[in-house]
Formats: sequence, structure tokens, C-alpha cells
Amino acid sequence: MLACTDIAFLTLDDEDALWGEKPVAEVIARTHAAGVEEVVVKRGADSCLVAIAGQPLREVPAVKLPKEKVVDTTAAGDSFSAGYLAVRLTGGDAESAAKRGHLTASTVIQYRGAIIPREAMPQ
Repeated sequence: MLACTDIAFLTLDDEDALWGEKPVAEVIARTHAAGVEEVVVKRGADSCLVAIAGQPLREVPAVKLPKEKVVDTTAAGDSFSAGYLAVRLTGGDAESAAKRGHLTASTVIQYRGAIIPREAMPQ
């Protein structure tokens, strides 16, 4: 399946469950070797890593929220991916995409469930 993938969103928890615990550099290298050009390692409330084949690894900081603002993290990862793809698939660069992903996820987790009010969606 990875051979058909242009952008892969990974988490180290999922990678550990599938392959056993490996250093993040090894996870990225294995994914690139499978034919994926762009690898995004999501790390929850921490920065994400963006690895595009032939380019330096980028670390993009997450949006930090006070604990009392976090209501439900259920849809955080999918929200990050949606924000990231919205930028990349409209011609934006990877760093801007990661920032949008973090912003989208940080907005969604301030509400219960995955559906937020339209007016709350980041512009």
C-alpha cells in the first residue's frame, strides 16, 4: 500500500505496534524506501516531523493549549491530517501545511467530538 502513497501520516505508536519500537529515523527511512515521497510523523501535542525525500528533516512545533481548553482529543490526528492535506493539495509548502494541521487539530480538540461549529474552523 505504501508504494501507492504520495504522503504518509505516521505515528510512532502505530509503527511500534506494527514493526516494534524503532528510532524515528529508521521509521522514516523504511517508509521512504517503500516509495513514499513525503512522510509526516504526527506526535500528538508535540511537534511533528516532515521528511520529504532528498530534503532536510523539518520539525514543526505544535500549537500549545492550556490543559483546561482541551475537551476531547478523539479526532486530533485526523484533523491534523485534514489541515495538512488542505494546504498541500492546493499548492502550499510542507511547513505551512504542518502549521495548518497543528492549528486545525488544536481547534478541534477544544470541542466534544470530531464536528466543530463552522465559525470555529480556522481561516
